[in-house]
Parts: sequence; structure tokens; C-alpha cells
Amino acid sequence: MLLLADSGGTKAQWRVLDAGRVVCEVITNGIHPTFQDSETMKQLLVTALLPELTKISKSIDKVAFYCAGYSSSERMKRVDDALASVFPEATIFAYHDLLGAAHATCGKESGMAAILGTGSSSCLYNGKEIIHHVPSLAFALGDEGSGAAIGKEWLRAYFYGEVPKDLATSFYTEFQPDKDEVIRRVYQVPMPNAFLASFCPFLSANLDHSFVSHLVTECMDEFIKRQIMKYEGHQVLPLHCVGSVAWYFRDILKVATENHGVHLGKVLQSPMDGLVDYWKDEG
Repeated sequence: MLLLADSGGTKAQWRVLDAGRVVCEVITNGIHPTFQDSETMKQLLVTALLPELTKISKSIDKVAFYCAGYSSSERMKRVDDALASVFPEATIFAYHDLLGAAHATCGKESGMAAILGTGSSSCLYNGKEIIHHVPSLAFALGDEGSGAAIGKEWLRAYFYGEVPKDLATSFYTEFQPDKDEVIRRVYQVPMPNAFLASFCPFLSANLDHSFVSHLVTECMDEFIKRQIMKYEGHQVLPLHCVGSVAWYFRDILKVATENHGVHLGKVLQSPMDGLVDYWKDEG
């Protein structure tokens, strides 16, 4: 049986395929080697995933794992070591989650694929492999269009007193934000990108407010200009996007792409269904 996973900065989705059919679905906290060491990843797998897999009669003999932050050799080793220690008898295939987005949306066709979730990333894909990737630079320097980037812009506007009073009051009622606590969460607590992205549901719920729609539009414009327009053929090839931010702000994303002459293709909340289709002959 094949264990298939897509892990972002906030959560990981798991599917077990038996003869191409999904027989088990599990959701755990995310595995992200930028912020976690091998032992932390291993403990998450042991405590949150393995108990669910014991309900399956057959053993896992293959793992296909797509992971945010699976890039440098050091980060890749952390993930590989954690998976190998938990599934010592399985053949393991680990990939960057950006390739997962391409597999899930482009399949075996050429196109541009992007992730807009807690973080953001994009690539040019030729139907087999990624041939160009504009670095996203993580939330402190880049991640344009991501939940973390949008959340950062929102908090900046709020604490600078730029948010209209009615919207600021609603935000305060729901979150009671404290400047010192926000700074502590960003600089001293693990997973600051997830913290920043946690404000996106509020913004999505208030998207009809002109201030929110303008803020999100500017973030999406920045994503298109600084990432997508760098790819050769960006006005011809479709741009497919996956992730919660792409999904909930898809109308604004569509306008942003049209404004820059880019054709928006598939927009998926999660790449998992596409990945199941891609791997169904292997499980």
C-alpha cells in the first residue's frame, strides 16, 4: 500500500492507497523542516499518524511525501531521516511540495504551478520536472501572495492605525490583539508564518469591505509581478494554483492574473485529490 502525504506549514494531509483506492484519510499538524528537526517530525508521526494507520490490515510498503521546505540538503535529510525511522521497511519518495502542486494540477502537461497557502511558491513545469523556480524567500523577505504575507500586511495596517474604525473594532472584538504579544509570536515562538496566516479567515469573511479587498489585491498583484511574470511563456501557459489562500481569495486572484495578461487555470483548495490521481496506479 502507498502512503501519500502533502504537508504544509500548518497541516499535513495523508491518504493510504490500496490498488488505487483511498482506504484511509488522516490530518495531522504540518511537518516543515525549516522549523522542525528530525526528532520533532518523528514524534509527530508516531503520536498523530501511526495510531490511525494501525486500523489498516496491510502494511505500508511505499511512501510518497510532499513537503514544504524540502529544498536544501540539510532540510531534506531531516525529513528523510524522520520518515525512514518511522517506516523502515517502506520505499520512500520525498519531494518539495511545489512539485506536488505541479503533479496535482499540471499532471503531465506544461504549465505554471503555484502554492498560495501559509507560504507561497511557484514554478515553471515542463510536464516532467520543474525547469524554473523563482525563490520565494520565506515570509520575512518574500512569500508574496501567501497567508503569512497578507497577515503581515494586515497587522502592519492595523497597528499603524490605517484600518477603518468599523473594521478595526470587529478585529479587536475577535482577537484582542496586543502589539507586544504579536511581536513575541513573530520573533520568539515557532511557526511565526502560521501565526501571521491565521488572520486570513477573518479577512476572507470581510472581503466585501473595500479596505480588505484592496489589501489582498495589492498582495496578489505583488505575487504576479515578482514571481509569475518572471517565467518565460507566462502569457501563454496556464497558471494553476493550490492552497487555502488561492481558494478563498480566488476571485481577487483571477482579477490580478487578468490584469497582467496571465491565464488562471485550476484553483484547488488542496492538491490531494490531484495527487491521488497522479499516484493511483502506484498504490
